Amino acid sequence: MSVVTNVILSGFAGCRPDFHRTVVDALNAFLSQRESPLGELAQVDQHAGGRKAIECYVWMGAFNYLEIGEFVDVYQKSLGTITDPQTRPQLLLKRQDDDKFYEVPNKDDYRTWHYREAALDVLVVDE
Repeated sequence: MSVVTNVILSGFAGCRPDFHRTVVDALNAFLSQRESPLGELAQVDQHAGGRKAIECYVWMGAFNYLEIGEFVDVYQKSLGTITDPQTRPQLLLKRQDDDKFYEVPNKDDYRTWHYREAALDVLVVDE
């Protein structure tokens, strides 16, 4: 049995390519420091289709038994290095049985984000 969490991290294209590295590196360090390493986020924006270059940076991954609460904590703590909220990367999560991705608000966002670790629970954002 598996409980896969799909992850998309999208970064603002108006920044230098290494601008979001602190966040990506923090998340990848978390993923690799598990008792059973889960892999890491891979940059995929260079693989987008179309006749134009995609205008954002994108990292993706699919992780089995991801501890979402801890992952989100690492994400939100790593945002402290990016002072302009408009340039912070956007984190989207989709549990195995979810029908769509859910955005994880930045730590200073006015919305409250709820998550539960049960396999069939859905991420809910209160607005």
